[in-house]
Amino acid sequence: MWRRRPDDRAMVLLQGLIQLAVSLEHHRRGNPHGARVLLARAWSRLHDVAPGELGLDWTDLPAAHAALHVAFASWDRDGGPPPSVVPPRLALLDPRGTARCDPHENRGNG
Repeated sequence: MWRRRPDDRAMVLLQGLIQLAVSLEHHRRGNPHGARVLLARAWSRLHDVAPGELGLDWTDLPAAHAALHVAFASWDRDGGPPPSVVPPRLALLDPRGTARCDPHENRGNG
């Protein structure tokens, strides 16, 4: 996946999502340097994502990235326990790309 089609936009975005997930895993495991570095790598691939790409609602990504960046940079610089963070919420769009299909809504109601 990493070396196969570097000019494929979908592949670049998938790589960014994987790196974002790995950044959050570094956070969970208490590795501030890894969390900060992988977040930066993820953002280098995701910073210019267009609304609806990959069928996702990316609305929350910029603000979530900014908050994670500040938290991970401070944690890496100053040490201490892992900061409390909120990962970005990436909801699926319906097939028309107009409404959010949130997999967390209506759980257990059917």
